Amino acid sequence: MKRTILSLAIALVLTAAGSSRAQESANPKSEAIALEIGLNAAGLKGDSFSDFETRLLVGGMVLANLGSGWGVEAGLDMVWVDQPATSYLYYLLVQRELPALDRIEPFLATGVGGLTTRLDTRGVDETRSDWLVPLVAGLRWSRIAESHWGIRASFTDYVVWEELPLIIPVGGATSEVGETRVTHNLAFSLGLLFHVGGGSP
Repeated sequence: MKRTILSLAIALVLTAAGSSRAQESANPKSEAIALEIGLNAAGLKGDSFSDFETRLLVGGMVLANLGSGWGVEAGLDMVWVDQPATSYLYYLLVQRELPALDRIEPFLATGVGGLTTRLDTRGVDETRSDWLVPLVAGLRWSRIAESHWGIRASFTDYVVWEELPLIIPVGGATSEVGETRVTHNLAFSLGLLFHVGGGSP
């Protein structure tokens, strides 16, 4: 399952990049790749974070606009769970812009990433990591053409494949096997975008 998820995500990224480059080659007047840096904060609720309690998520992202409505985004977020635990979400997404209304730009995105939780108890540092697939729908209000900044709001479902240890009795001893649980972790985020290179997206 994990290999299938990773293979599909890589294929999606390569397909989007190849399609964009092909269209730019056919249109020599197409604009250069534009980069955006974003900072965001969100409220996050989900089964992977203490029985669906709301948690604070803060993070950042870099988006490369490839042209023709396609983009590739890399992001890193941090979630404060319960002391002494901290979780990190990191991902690579393919983004597709939808038809804009004035300067309001709707978009969809998906890809693959990971969720790593670090737990420090009694001086012992424990870390576990699981695969995740973000499903994103959002809006951008852009003033980049005039002042190189914009606002982004998005709703994300972080779908996490958790590998849970399961202890079962075997004869007079015990054996540990893996059990996979799929969880949905919902976040609404609001942040700022800064245009740092290329042409206008």
